[in-house]
Amino acid sequence: MDILPAELHGVTRFLRHELRFAALVVFTLALGIGSTAAVFGMADQLLLRPLPGVRDGGRVAYLRLNTPAGAGKALTTPEFDELGQAATLLGALASHNFPTFDVSVGDVHGVRVDAESIYGDYFEILGVRPAAGRLLLAAETRSGSDPTRVVISERLAASLYGSAAGAVGKRIYLNNHPMTVLGVAGDGFRGSRRDVQADVWLPMGASASISGDSVDKIFGRSGAPHEFLLARMRADVDQKAATDQLRDILRRLARDEPAYDSDARLVEVEPTLTLGLGMPPEIRPRIESLLQLLAGVAALVLFVACANVTNLLLFRNVGRRRAVVTRMALGASPGRIARELLVQSLLLGILGAVAGLGIGWFVSFLFRGQSLGSVAAFHGFPLDHRIALFAVLASMVTTLLFGTMPAVLAGRVDLGLAMRQADVRHGGRLATFRSALSAGQFAITLTLGVGALLLVRTMHNLTTADTGLDFHGVVSLWQSHRVDMSRAESSVLARRLLAAVEAVPGVGAAAMGPPDLDTHYGGRAQIGLPGASPEQRVDARVVPVTPSWFGIFHIAAMRGRLFRDDDWREGPPYNAVLTASLARKLFGSEDAVDRTLGGVFGRPEPHVIGVVPNLSGNQSPDVPKDVVFVTYAFPPVTSGAFSMVVRTRSFDAQLAENIRGALGGILPDQPVEQPMPLSAASAHREQQTLSRLLLLLAALAAVLAAVGLYSVIAFVVAGRKRELAVRMALGAEAWRVGRLVANYATAIVVGGTLLGLGGAYVMSQTLRSRLYGVAPLDPASYIASAALLGVVAAIACWVPTWRAMRLDPVMTLREE
Repeated sequence: MDILPAELHGVTRFLRHELRFAALVVFTLALGIGSTAAVFGMADQLLLRPLPGVRDGGRVAYLRLNTPAGAGKALTTPEFDELGQAATLLGALASHNFPTFDVSVGDVHGVRVDAESIYGDYFEILGVRPAAGRLLLAAETRSGSDPTRVVISERLAASLYGSAAGAVGKRIYLNNHPMTVLGVAGDGFRGSRRDVQADVWLPMGASASISGDSVDKIFGRSGAPHEFLLARMRADVDQKAATDQLRDILRRLARDEPAYDSDARLVEVEPTLTLGLGMPPEIRPRIESLLQLLAGVAALVLFVACANVTNLLLFRNVGRRRAVVTRMALGASPGRIARELLVQSLLLGILGAVAGLGIGWFVSFLFRGQSLGSVAAFHGFPLDHRIALFAVLASMVTTLLFGTMPAVLAGRVDLGLAMRQADVRHGGRLATFRSALSAGQFAITLTLGVGALLLVRTMHNLTTADTGLDFHGVVSLWQSHRVDMSRAESSVLARRLLAAVEAVPGVGAAAMGPPDLDTHYGGRAQIGLPGASPEQRVDARVVPVTPSWFGIFHIAAMRGRLFRDDDWREGPPYNAVLTASLARKLFGSEDAVDRTLGGVFGRPEPHVIGVVPNLSGNQSPDVPKDVVFVTYAFPPVTSGAFSMVVRTRSFDAQLAENIRGALGGILPDQPVEQPMPLSAASAHREQQTLSRLLLLLAALAAVLAAVGLYSVIAFVVAGRKRELAVRMALGAEAWRVGRLVANYATAIVVGGTLLGLGGAYVMSQTLRSRLYGVAPLDPASYIASAALLGVVAAIACWVPTWRAMRLDPVMTLREE
């Protein structure tokens, strides 16, 4: 405590007299810590942060029943009930699904929200508390209970009723079905999964009734609605023991109760309990792999920043050598010198952490709303105590690890020699270490640069690949309607909606159909010739479209013709259009036109009227899709929503509102979604996010590497000023001195480049599964990254080299 005032005085004097140096160190730390904090913020939001409103989520597990094929096995309600009663090692068991409803209140225009249909002890398992009213009990989710009561979120309650208390007992409409609000889930609860932000919870039977399904099917043995399961683990039970018991129960159900086995494969099912709520097990591994990759990249950037801190502090010590020698001659101990410099390093670390939070917020802001793992979206940088603590700890560890050595070496000066002449040993002793740090920085930058360029080229290849569909000028939207419509009523409504949209100025054409072939739209069926055996059939997509769909995407017939308006009618004969890949599999080299297909969806044999070229999805442009296009009257059931695509002459916000107004005029009680422009890039948001993040981090690493190289070369010039002055006094020309410095820098850059090529190879192999149309060892990416790095190195070396060339030998020798 006696020396604390002196240390604080030294720190204050340091900030006042060496502001530019302090700013450079803080900026370096901020870039490294900020990028790392941004990635930690993503991981925290997507994986680590507890779900709001869930109590003791660590004892809650996702239960998945895995089949040998890797898919999830769904249980019938009797199977689920038997499993829940027999699983005595579990505290409770619940099932939930994820429908979407149009929610409205009275004359208020409806909004589309995500919901969870639940069965069993859902709220008890999660420990959710009501903000008002009460929550659904397990008995109220089973057969025979009142199906008209729902629980809503605080967000929806505030939006519709102004407060949670004002919502209880009020009438609410789900897809125009009247329901009563039983209660409001409290503490910001939005569901049991991070990828689904639910606003409504209702019994599974009520959800089936609203969606037009049979309630008897839900609660009987003919349907299997229970695939997504939740379990609360008992505190005294081991996870393995609970899993073994579940496996034994499933084997017994398959052996002793064959009537319960909906597909005779329960004996092959393997139960898996995944403790901790957040991302469910079916998507968590993909998100974890993405975040691990980003965390590794951010750690490399942080290492580059740490190396810079070390070099900058070493360079500063050379500049302060005379001051240190003078203080030691006046009685200051080496420990006192080292302690003072270490305190200054810690202060710089704290300032770097504060500035790093700002950098992290900026990086996160650039990627707000971007998708990771094809499901989850990053919602921004939540500046809370967790991220602030992470930034401070990262800064403290950085400065302690990389600031201790310069501080200790600053006090290790040969006082006798230093008083007689400049101590050049300090520059030579650590030359190899400093050069290695700088070379490592350039190696890391080259590694990140190659990875970023590979992903950028992949994005370019994906977005320019020919899928057979022309997205330019096309917008899409989903429009819901009543689910109790017959197919004939649905067709009449579709015609009215299309006519209304096509009458909007600026619209060229409109059609019902999928916005791309990656969308789960339509159904799948085993397609074959009449009387074909199962082995002779081909698994294909059955996609209903209206006649204008092909023209909107500029798809022409290879053979035969496409749909006309008179093909869109009720009743047989049904016409179909095949993709070339499917026609080849079914008919070989024979012409498919005027041939018939085997029954599809129980309908009479469809008649092939045309064949279109190969079409593919944006996710895999080089893999043709096997598709049977049918008219909109063909599918046996209506889905409760239309997928509409519209070709526009010039899309803008006003045209979007005009389209919404045209639809709203026909369906005034239904919410109308915002039309969204289509593009190939929109299908690759995960790749786009990863490539942009990696490109940004590579750019930050390049900036840090440039600062590091500058500090190393400046360090060398400062340590060899006497030598360079002597050379110039003896007649060496300025350009020769400059070449001497440049050669040293070139050796560092070349060494870092060679080392970076190895790192780039490892990076390219890591990214191999994410590349499309570009080889992992793509020469263009390697050469471009190395060339850009060379330009950065040249800029970084110019200032210290120029200063070396402008040395005044007389003044320099007099000072030395």
